[in-house]
Amino acid sequence: AGGQIIFWFYNNVKIDPQGKLLLSVKGGPLSCGRTMISGAGSGGFIGINNSAGNLTPESIQLFLDGGGMPNDLCSSFGGMPGNTTGEKGLVSPLFPCVAGHGGEFCQKCPLGTWSRGNSTTCQACTNKPRRNAYYNETGWSNPICKYKCTRAVPLVVVNPDCLDAIPFFVRFFRGAGGVTAIFGCLVVLVSFLLWRRAGKGKRRCC
Repeated sequence: AGGQIIFWFYNNVKIDPQGKLLLSVKGGPLSCGRTMISGAGSGGFIGINNSAGNLTPESIQLFLDGGGMPNDLCSSFGGMPGNTTGEKGLVSPLFPCVAGHGGEFCQKCPLGTWSRGNSTTCQACTNKPRRNAYYNETGWSNPICKYKCTRAVPLVVVNPDCLDAIPFFVRFFRGAGGVTAIFGCLVVLVSFLLWRRAGKGKRRCC
């Protein structure tokens, strides 16, 4: 098998941005002798402590493949399958990730995902409205993820469902009845102003 690597990433450890850190726990290749066949073991284990948060998937390259049979080396042995390959190895954090983080390197959960901690996975957020909304913060630690409404609709602080302008206006004034009442008041006001203006015009004429 490929053995194991325990990698403890401290705050003062720096990786050359022009290169990559290479870690390999590849299984050994199949080896054939006159009386024995060996090798083709599985890949090993890489345990990572990235509590400093500086290690990213872009800065490291991991080799986890199991061993195989190179160039049909053992094909002369009867009954040997042509795809003899060891299982792939495993990479995992040494400790559960803190809240709002997940993945092999315990990075911040990306937009639209969250984690309470004590886990290596980030779960999908489901609380934003289906339309006119988008998640806008990474590293969220509970299922009520932060989101905003798009620019075309009223702000989320007064419009949590991110409704379009007309439905929002109707709801804001408590349904169609409220809108009708407001419209009626406007009609009465306009009529009153026109009546007063017409009355003033008649006095001037007389």
